[in-house]
Amino acid sequence: MVAAYLAELFESHRPRLLGIGYRLTGSTGTAEDALQECLLRLNGVHQSEIDDFGEWLTATVADICADHLVSGQRRAPHRLPDPLVTPLVPRGGGEWTAIAGDRANRLATLVALTSLTPAQRLAAVLPELPAEQIATWLDLDPAAAERAAAIGRAAAAALPGPAAEPDHEAAVRRLLTALRARARATVREGGESECGAEEVASRLHPGAQGMTATPTGPVVIDGPDRVAARLLTVAAEHGIGCPDADPADGYEFVSVNGELGLLLRGPELNRVLAFAVRDDAVWRVFDLAAPAPSHGWG
Repeated sequence: MVAAYLAELFESHRPRLLGIGYRLTGSTGTAEDALQECLLRLNGVHQSEIDDFGEWLTATVADICADHLVSGQRRAPHRLPDPLVTPLVPRGGGEWTAIAGDRANRLATLVALTSLTPAQRLAAVLPELPAEQIATWLDLDPAAAERAAAIGRAAAAALPGPAAEPDHEAAVRRLLTALRARARATVREGGESECGAEEVASRLHPGAQGMTATPTGPVVIDGPDRVAARLLTVAAEHGIGCPDADPADGYEFVSVNGELGLLLRGPELNRVLAFAVRDDAVWRVFDLAAPAPSHGWG
């Protein structure tokens, strides 16, 4: 068995390691599994073999996640990450609630990482990781690993930072106000009027994208007009803004990876709408399955 004090030390590193596993794989379940396997490996290592405990844990979790990255690349190369859905006012301090609050774990950042190869992603998440270590884990030629590491580090440096929370919330609420106005106009006119569609589109960034998760990767919708049309469909399905709808039955405001979003209730599966903001407008809309129960809830 792992000595009690080593197990306690491991637990002190757990939130950091979970964040690394989540950024590497985009999966809460895989991150948790990686930590469990790391603890099992720790059980089989003598203390004298570990020079720096934190570095050993980081490298071990990264090694385990590297295997998942390679196998996941074959199954779904651009799988969207699991959203971290928590109440706007957290009811308790679960570990995933703390991880969701880390700006490094914003959804737009996690989505950008999905476009990288496993080697590039390892270097983007852990820029201090030597290229030769990446080559060993992924069975790559050292020169190829060095090139991949350089691309990954450059990609990490180029990632756009998330909007400040007040700016994010203001942009999302402007968009939702336009959706509600459209819903009310449709009810007044007794049909599927196009009234308000342009107003919804005007609340979106000119380069707006919508991303919907599928088993093999995201379906991407480009352009504010097309994204607005999709949002109007989703709003109608869940009663967003309809005068006779009870929001408690259809949707509620939540935090998605630390930013304002919506939880949409369905008869069989919940969904979340998450948003990324750029230039004071909603730039990306992510339509994702919500974990049940949502991580950090309670």
